[in-house]
Amino acid sequence: MRVAQEVHDVVGHGLAIKMQADVALHLLATKPEQAERALTAISRTSTEGLDEVRGTLAVVRGVDPDRAPTPGLARLDDAYQSGLTS
Repeated sequence: MRVAQEVHDVVGHGLAIKMQADVALHLLATKPEQAERALTAISRTSTEGLDEVRGTLAVVRGVDPDRAPTPGLARLDDAYQSGLTS
């Protein structure tokens, strides 16, 4: 269910980006300051969408960053081994 919600959010961000890009293209020649605001919103929305995709992939991979144990010296060997296989 959580993955479905995340995918829904990502699709929503994608649609918002598309609409903002269309507005920016429409305004570019006549109102460049409004086009700049739309492009800034596109940048922000894109970043949020990519962050959501990363979070969703972490859940799918079984690495939930919100529930992962706090890194510490006790896990140093695991981190080292993980680095060798990456």
